[in-house]
Amino acid sequence: MKQFALDSMPSFVERISGLEDFEKFKAKATKYGLPMMLLFSENRLVLNEMKYLSTEFRRRVLVAHISQSKKENRNIFFQYGVRGQALVATVPHTDDDEEKQSLVTFDGKWN
Repeated sequence: MKQFALDSMPSFVERISGLEDFEKFKAKATKYGLPMMLLFSENRLVLNEMKYLSTEFRRRVLVAHISQSKKENRNIFFQYGVRGQALVATVPHTDDDEEKQSLVTFDGKWN
């Protein structure tokens, strides 16, 4: 029963499949003036915590899931300096030059 409830939880996480999707996601964030929360992970499953965060902060933060299992996403991993384990990066809404300087990351354990 618990697993059913977790699986049917609403999710506003956008899945990124390549640079084109990522550019569309960044354009959407720029258009609405919202910060981006990027979840980099090794597998394609969206964590339940991310589903919750995407629902709780809907229309205040855009949440994206970027899977390393897709070859198209490797350039995005290199762009943000992600290697290996899961990482959550929050990019405030700024100009492109300031983006890397104001990047906030979390690479700790969830439990």
